[in-house]
Amino acid sequence: MAVGNFFQSSTLKLVGLGFLALLMLIPLGMVSGLRSERESRRMEAEDTIANSWGNATRVAGPVLAVPHRRVVVSKDKETSEIWEWWYLLPEQVDANARVRVTERSKGIFRMPVYEADVELIGRFSPAGAQLSSGDGTFMWAQTKLLLPVTDPRGLRGLNTDLGTRKAIRLTPTSQTMAEMPIFQSEPFVLDPTQDLTFKLNLKQAGTRGLDFVPMARTFKASVQAEWPDPDFFGATLPMARPDSKLGTFAADWQVLEYNRSFPSIWSSIDLDVRALNQSAFGVRLYRSADVYQQNERSTKYGLLFIALTFGVFFLFETLQRLRVHPVQYLLVGTALATFYLVLLAASEHISFALAYLLGSAALVVIVGGYCSAILSSWRRGLGIVLWLSLLYGVLFVLITREDFALIMGSSVVLLLIAVTMYLTRKVDWYGFAGREEKLPPLHNDGVQ
Repeated sequence: MAVGNFFQSSTLKLVGLGFLALLMLIPLGMVSGLRSERESRRMEAEDTIANSWGNATRVAGPVLAVPHRRVVVSKDKETSEIWEWWYLLPEQVDANARVRVTERSKGIFRMPVYEADVELIGRFSPAGAQLSSGDGTFMWAQTKLLLPVTDPRGLRGLNTDLGTRKAIRLTPTSQTMAEMPIFQSEPFVLDPTQDLTFKLNLKQAGTRGLDFVPMARTFKASVQAEWPDPDFFGATLPMARPDSKLGTFAADWQVLEYNRSFPSIWSSIDLDVRALNQSAFGVRLYRSADVYQQNERSTKYGLLFIALTFGVFFLFETLQRLRVHPVQYLLVGTALATFYLVLLAASEHISFALAYLLGSAALVVIVGGYCSAILSSWRRGLGIVLWLSLLYGVLFVLITREDFALIMGSSVVLLLIAVTMYLTRKVDWYGFAGREEKLPPLHNDGVQ
């Protein structure tokens, strides 16, 4: 084969197109890096809002803290007193939360925040707790009520009633339980032979999510919220009743003492923080496929779509015996890569679907008009327009159907490969280069 024929051969052209497609990874990588940077800025804005409004909230059942005193005799016959706290969990707790979700913004970034009315109703049963004082004494006259709640900054109100007593006040302390700040009451006298009922009302502002630690022998929780995409997590999953038409959900949990790995009674030296945290469950305000996730998914298909577009141009060259210069391939590839930058910028201000529609429409018009000129035929340009419209329609479906994106994407690629094999089944690739040298260069004279 002559040197000139070699450089015009289809094999070398395919190698060059592969190199140009890989070269498009540079602008695609820059767009991906910019997306990561913008997502980091969004996260910083959300952290700022959360630090001001209130972060994710964790609520545990109230706990009775009873001081215990025991006398220890040393080998030297000297006596000393050891004081420790014993913690008694309720017999039963019913936690009901009604959550109202709104949005707060910082710059162009918006974040869902909530206000929750949480009601904790239950009872303690010291008589059935089988507390053993051993060689010591429980100081029931100095009992305290403890309530562990994360992020006190979001607490808007806290009311507590203990049975027939008057409302008692819970005040913050510097102590924590399972990494949760503790609110405690003043010491009061507790009759260990009688049950103690309680009712606590919390008004809590927060972001991201609400969860509970089942600190009771029987812990029931119910959450109702106006949010279309709840994400349930933790050691126990609920019975959820979402209503997609109204964009609300209701979820119920029940955890028994057999379902967790910590006891209902423990001393201050036996507290298993890890077990308490591992038993937590709740709901997050999940945002299904947010704008940056959707942009990330679309960018992942960028190289594939550029390669497929290059493939269509190459098929025009092969089947229609045309020539397209590598610079023209490069310009079309750059335009296709620029689409993802436009999509990222526009989707921060308008809905992703609208940004995608406007960006893809602009790209299809620009590339379609350019292809009509370089292919010297408006019909061929129309073919490119239809092809790009199909590609970006398929891409939008892949982005929005995250659960089926892989099977759909692989099926589309397999179908395109099959179509390409069918269209080129009779092409004489060995003789293609020899015929190419007789082809006249294209002129924009409208000849088809």
